[in-house]
Amino acid sequence: MSNHTVGRSSRTPLKAVSLGYLIVLSLLLVSDSTLAGNGVRATLVAVWRHVDPFAHLLSFTVLTILALAARWPLPYVGLLGCLVAYAVGTEVVQGFIPQRTADLQDCLQDLAGIAIGVTMFVVWNQCGRAFRGRRSSAAT
Repeated sequence: MSNHTVGRSSRTPLKAVSLGYLIVLSLLLVSDSTLAGNGVRATLVAVWRHVDPFAHLLSFTVLTILALAARWPLPYVGLLGCLVAYAVGTEVVQGFIPQRTADLQDCLQDLAGIAIGVTMFVVWNQCGRAFRGRRSSAAT
């Protein structure tokens, strides 16, 4: 079995994880966000105002890293285009869901998360290549 085949099959679980994460994230992004109990709701809304920017940023950073690491059969530019369309699309869809609103700031945080995810993925790959290069030259 060639290394190319092994690399491809070893990415299958990562593809499943990235797809599962995308489904869960989609459900969270378009679900009705009403919470039971006015006291609980007021407290959670106050806390959520501070957490929300980080939640958008972190969720799209993780989604981007998973999508890039899974090596979907799509050029990176196409994959990034899909991620950007997903970020914008979820905000647009939220505008049509009762109890939700489309928010430009959320969309910008999603896009920033994609940019951070790409940066982290590229840096991780570059560090990995440098480490593998040093290891192979030390072995010879």
